[in-house]
Amino acid sequence: MKKLFFFLFIFFSCNVGNKSRDKADDSIEKVAQSQIANTNINTKIQSYSYQLISYFNDDNNKLDSTIATGFFIRKNRRLFIVSNYHVFTGKFTILPKDSIKFDSIKITYVNHQLEVHHLTINVSRIVKNSRSFLYYEKPDIFCYDVTGKFPLDSIIRSVEVFDFDLPNHDNQANKVFSNGYGDSLNNDNTITMTFMVDENCCNSYQHLPKLTVPEGVFKHSYFLKNQSVSGMSGSPVFFINDSNKTFFAGIISSHFPQINSTLIVKPSVVYKTIDSLLKIRR
Repeated sequence: MKKLFFFLFIFFSCNVGNKSRDKADDSIEKVAQSQIANTNINTKIQSYSYQLISYFNDDNNKLDSTIATGFFIRKNRRLFIVSNYHVFTGKFTILPKDSIKFDSIKITYVNHQLEVHHLTINVSRIVKNSRSFLYYEKPDIFCYDVTGKFPLDSIIRSVEVFDFDLPNHDNQANKVFSNGYGDSLNNDNTITMTFMVDENCCNSYQHLPKLTVPEGVFKHSYFLKNQSVSGMSGSPVFFINDSNKTFFAGIISSHFPQINSTLIVKPSVVYKTIDSLLKIRR
């Protein structure tokens, strides 16, 4: 009996690795949910956005490059950080000839002592192998597997706890929100924006003389009225229906000042991207 117990102990000890960390992540998520259960919608949305800082790791570890936003999704016991393709590669999808250079991204997070920490991701290979494309050719999204990379006391809130859908113009009670980080290293510099749902947001903007949008963009993205600001790229979007239920509605890509609108990658595309990564064995 003692030998059997010893064997089982060794077996489970050797296999606990990411499983125990995932269980801890699950526990943390439950705590996180209870913490925000009675807060207002702006605070609730803010808690799902995480600051991303891109920089050169060999430059004295200086955090003086670009600021963006990301969020997390859990699925099949794996954890993904989600943001824009242009955030992870430096290659812009509006003006693909323009790009910025970096080799690392820091994800800013807090633990249960409310201490601010950073998880560094080396993206040099991603940047090197990435290719430019225009916003209407492909969705501006990038997902990166960070399963088991955060300490056990990290607070990691993930958006799969919400159903997902597109905001509906027919329902005037819909309220559309997003929270991201301004172009500042201050982790408290969060910006909450509200958007309006235009009647043509998910179909066509070709009726507008100031901008002709290729129809291909609506296969994976849509527009909301109002412009996002610098640093909000990669922010998760939410809306509330007339029953006061909150939905995940996609991810901010880029803003179009010509039509006072922001391009949003559809939530269904976000999950399709996650599903494609789940097929890849770790």
